[in-house]
Amino acid sequence: MIHRLHTAGLALLILSASLFAASCGGISAQGTSGLQGPAAIDGIELNDLPELPDGRLASQLVEQAVSGSTYIAASDNILEMPPALWLNALAQPNGLQWSQYGFDLQGQAPLSVSIDMSNGQGSVAFVALADYDSGRWEIHGPYSDDCELANDDARYISPADTVFVAVLAPAGNDVTVNGLLFSTDDDPDNGGNGGGGNGGDGGGGGNGGDGGGGDNQPPTADLQPEQLEVAVDEWINLDASGSFDPDGEIVSFEYDTDGDMDFDDVVWDEDDDMSTVKVGYSYGGPKQLWLRVTDDQGAQDMASVELLVHGVGEVAQIENDGDTGFYNSMVLVDGKPAIAYYNADNADLMYRRALDEMGKEWAEPQVLDGPGDVGQYASMQVVDGNPAVAYYDATNGNLKFIRAADATGAHWSAPQTLEFNSDVGQYCSLAVISGNPAIAYHEYVLGDGFVDGNLRFIRAVNPQGSSWGQPVSVDNDGFTGRYCSLAEVNGRPAVSYQRGTGLELHYVRSLDQSGSVWPASIVLDDDVNINSYNSMKIVNGLPAIAYEGDFSLKYLRAADPDGASWEDVQVLDQDWVTRSYVQLEIVDGRPALAWYCNGRDQLNYMPAADEDGLNWQQREVLFGNHNHNVRYVSLAALQGGVGVCFQDEFILDLNYVALY
Repeated sequence: MIHRLHTAGLALLILSASLFAASCGGISAQGTSGLQGPAAIDGIELNDLPELPDGRLASQLVEQAVSGSTYIAASDNILEMPPALWLNALAQPNGLQWSQYGFDLQGQAPLSVSIDMSNGQGSVAFVALADYDSGRWEIHGPYSDDCELANDDARYISPADTVFVAVLAPAGNDVTVNGLLFSTDDDPDNGGNGGGGNGGDGGGGGNGGDGGGGDNQPPTADLQPEQLEVAVDEWINLDASGSFDPDGEIVSFEYDTDGDMDFDDVVWDEDDDMSTVKVGYSYGGPKQLWLRVTDDQGAQDMASVELLVHGVGEVAQIENDGDTGFYNSMVLVDGKPAIAYYNADNADLMYRRALDEMGKEWAEPQVLDGPGDVGQYASMQVVDGNPAVAYYDATNGNLKFIRAADATGAHWSAPQTLEFNSDVGQYCSLAVISGNPAIAYHEYVLGDGFVDGNLRFIRAVNPQGSSWGQPVSVDNDGFTGRYCSLAEVNGRPAVSYQRGTGLELHYVRSLDQSGSVWPASIVLDDDVNINSYNSMKIVNGLPAIAYEGDFSLKYLRAADPDGASWEDVQVLDQDWVTRSYVQLEIVDGRPALAWYCNGRDQLNYMPAADEDGLNWQQREVLFGNHNHNVRYVSLAALQGGVGVCFQDEFILDLNYVALY
């Protein structure tokens, strides 16, 4: 998507050439024409931006000086402090705030408008003039203090003989509008100060006067990328040679490649012609690329294009408050990634959901359960449309379950204790089985001089999980049931898990839909690691398991829909894989893996090359290179790629990285 805007200085990174089209309709009660702009550019929402007006309120008074609080229209989040108006975008970190002002000319010619404003430290504002020749706002700025803009051109005059100005405070900027002063010429036919009409060299609307109002036509920026999608570390050609200046020449081409509007980014110029350059990116994700051209009179124009860079994005530290990010579990919740995890400092179960589809920004964390030591072994799934979490209550040795009261996880119901007769709930795995939530989990048994453990299962009797059946024992042969992974296999619950006695990977599928009766398990691999993390999913109709065994990453897929027989094991990584936290997920119809490799100190991702996982693509390095330890990995397929969250063991924080 390509965007353009004119500017007389540095430019606001939020508006496009198609921002608002002209309208012939009358003005609304809010002083706007009802025209709509695009939803967002470079991640900034435009829904609340002022629309291009085409008239004025009949009751609007003719005032040359207008106080900041005497606005025609404004965004919702403002504070009136007459005569000033406070646009405090710091209180709305994801929103733009604005106020709009108008002046009824009544036959006078506009000359300029001065804006008196007080900005917080480091804050800037932008000023927009309504341009009726182009049918869009003309953006100027940024300004850290007062400013004055010339508007001595007929294009700024609406069909109702009114000029309009908007003051814009982008997210994170604290701006107070004290007042505006509209300067006009009450005798435009005499030329006056050189203003009026289109001016020319001496005021085209009259005899020219002092000749100071001559108009320089701004240049037009044109940015054409070779393609709109590119891979990480690949060059893309940019062609700005279509830019032009109608009454002079363009003297500079400047580029902003990361959307921060500093225009000092490095581009590759092979021929000393800055109108044709190359640019490359080291990280994946959407990139807002801007061109700024300046003509020989100092007028500027900008054009923008959004590129999608395929590859690994930048690692984001989404929570670093103390020791956190343990036992993280990530799923897609109402179209956006969300994470349940354990905060060790507070011993709480936490929940956090992204504000966008790829996890670029995250909402504040929520405490789901806090009294005592709760939240270890968190396992989250979407249950009947709402996120839900199974977890371990370490204070009481109980298995617990909690489900949100809405689809996004903004509000949650009270936690439920599902089993409490012994030490139960570690290594829990939550899944939806035949429409109802179910949990496989470990029972810890401490005997006289020995440690034992069992695999257990419980399933709700309704889709919401508000009522549950009785827990049953699945396997009690030795020290078993740790590192379990639950899935629905051909209509029945099935579990892959480790048997500590013998270090074996086991698989078992229930004899009925409810999971009330279980047969003896199948041994899939008799040489697994002592901490044998494994993850089971349905891959093209058949159960499949990724796991660690013999200090390698392995993949195993059944030969039939029930998992009665299995194909040969594939070894995918042999570089000392232990405590891998391996995760198997279906991405674009094919299996994909995320895991930690101790031998390389790397968090890796690898998708299959086919729907069955018979062949695999080259692995990607997500984080670390012989310098980081990773724990608690979780993988989710997103609407625009893949998301992986993990804990950095060195600093014990919660991190997130996306692949585009």
